[in-house]
Amino acid sequence: MTVGFVDPEKWRLPDALFAHDAKIRSEMDDAYVSARHRVSAHGGAVVTDVPLISPSELQIDGISDIGTVIGFELRHNIDRYLSELSESEIRNLPELIDWIEQHREQELPQEAGAPDQDRLINALKDVASKEEYDKAVAHMRKISREDGIDKTMEEHDLDVVVMPTESGICSIAAAAGLLHPLLCAHIPDIT
Repeated sequence: MTVGFVDPEKWRLPDALFAHDAKIRSEMDDAYVSARHRVSAHGGAVVTDVPLISPSELQIDGISDIGTVIGFELRHNIDRYLSELSESEIRNLPELIDWIEQHREQELPQEAGAPDQDRLINALKDVASKEEYDKAVAHMRKISREDGIDKTMEEHDLDVVVMPTESGICSIAAAAGLLHPLLCAHIPDIT
């Protein structure tokens, strides 16, 4: 088995997005290095500093494909789900937003870190057309899968690529249409 490991320093989430804890980061870094050593110790080939595309490459004309897809799917999936309910009077996203606003004290408490409904409101305002959505999905699949993960796997003859949990891999995997990646830093024993 040939296992590729990315450079974790290149894949760290920005401080503005993710509050880093030095102790936890150190433990994750140690587990990541340990996973490489365990793969090698058990006869696996290890390729380090494997290049992958970054989430910033998932854009068309400076607009995030992921944002376009999430907004489109969120709106349509919520509308479809609500329209099929038998007990609820709420049948679409605008009605849901209004209901939440009318019940703000229960649904959006004013505590620190309380949720808001910005994502729902943005999905209502910024819905892409079906053509824009299809273009974004095709672009994401090509960039993240064909020109990204699949190309890297083939060029380096890899069976798996490992990334630290504190990275943008979820965006790349989702854009590629893959299941959530398996992260070796959390595997207690590779034998």
